[in-house]
This record gives sequence, structure tokens and C-alpha cells, in this order.
Amino acid sequence: MVARFLIPALLAPALLASGPFAAPAHAAVSFGLGQPATQTLAFEGLMNPADFSLVAGTESLDAKLTLSLFLAAGSTWYFTYKVENQASGAFNKARINGFGFNVDDAVSSTLSSGMFDREGSGQVTASYATDLCFMSGGNGSCSQSTGSGLKTGDSTTGWFRLSFAQPQSVVDLSNLYVRWQESHVKQGIPQEAVLSMSAISPEPAPEPAAWALFIAGFGTVGFALRRRKLAGNQQFDSIGKD
Repeated sequence: MVARFLIPALLAPALLASGPFAAPAHAAVSFGLGQPATQTLAFEGLMNPADFSLVAGTESLDAKLTLSLFLAAGSTWYFTYKVENQASGAFNKARINGFGFNVDDAVSSTLSSGMFDREGSGQVTASYATDLCFMSGGNGSCSQSTGSGLKTGDSTTGWFRLSFAQPQSVVDLSNLYVRWQESHVKQGIPQEAVLSMSAISPEPAPEPAAWALFIAGFGTVGFALRRRKLAGNQQFDSIGKD
């Protein structure tokens, strides 16, 4: 049952950047049967949660979030996460103190580990609320800032569990974000509770032509191995007849 949901790493998509201001910030990823087992999202600049427009002058406030499904058993799903703080320039003191997303189906309980081991939900800012957040400190409030967080140039890993009221075959996560603190080094940018929404969607599945190349490659390898085996058998037969 578990294996049905785990897709080989060969098919996990890489994220291709189309520019720092690409597309609206409503990033969504899916996990489950026929879906990639790993999804990576790049966050480029700050977004105004009231209208999801990019805040000018924040192009170097970057981060990356990688989520991987490693166990799906009915109504209980386990994911690993990796968060990378790639902020640079004037934002060299900015820290990430949480990430979050919305979930299409109702979640009955959560559990997380690692740096972001405080689960919560609700308001992230006055104009933005989320179903789930995983924070590095505080009482689990998605809007609370603490002295902790992921420093510039650092990365961290952990895992989290989502338990649903009903068994799931696919889990859809939307409006993924990371939450910054200490990003107030530029005029007009708040010190706390600033969102960095994903401006890039994961790479789509390979086109039919790409699949044909994969299949042809596997066929070539199989043919070569078969020829080697036949040659070995013929050599063995000739030795036996001498």
C-alpha cells in the first residue's frame, strides 16, 4: 500500500526559474498516486499578502522549500522538509521562522520535528490566514515572532505528519509560503510578519517525447545486457565442447 504513493526519485521534478517576478503567488503542489514524491519551491522576494503583489526592492530575499512524501498510509501522511535561507545583500540578517500552506482536505491533527516543531494555524498577518504553519518557536501561533529562526546561508531539515479525518489518495497543498523576521533593513518593509510567497510553480511532468527518450534509454541498456549474457553463454558452450 505504501509503495503505491512513493514515486522513484528519477521522476522527481527540478524547479526551473523563469525570472524573479514570474507568475502570481498561488503556488500549489500535489502528492499521491501518479504525483512526484518530491516538490521544491523557490521563494523570490516578499509578497504583499493583501493582494499578492511583489514588494519592490526585495529581490534578494530568497528561500527554498523542499517537501518529500515518504509514507502515505490511509489517513496518515508523513513528509520531510528542507528549508534553505538564501537571502543576500542588505537582507543578510533576515531569518526564516516558519513556513505553511493550505490543505484542500480537513486535517484532524499534525505533528512536526526539527527546527520548525511548533504547529499552528490562523492569522499570519492581519490580512492573511493559513490552514497550517510550522514555526521555530513561540506558542504555535502563525503570527508570533521569536528570537529563533533559520539564519542566512543556513539550511535545516525535519519532518511533519498530517492526519486526516478520512483516508486520502491525493493531498493538495496550496499557497505555500515562508515567513521572515528581521527583514526590516529597507525602508518601508516591516520588521516582522512579512510573507515570501512562491513565485514559481514546479516543473511539469515530462512531455511524451521525453518519456520516449527514457524508454528508449532503458531499452538500449536492456538490449546490451542481453547481448552480453548471450555472448557469455555461447562462450561457455564452446568451452564445454572442446
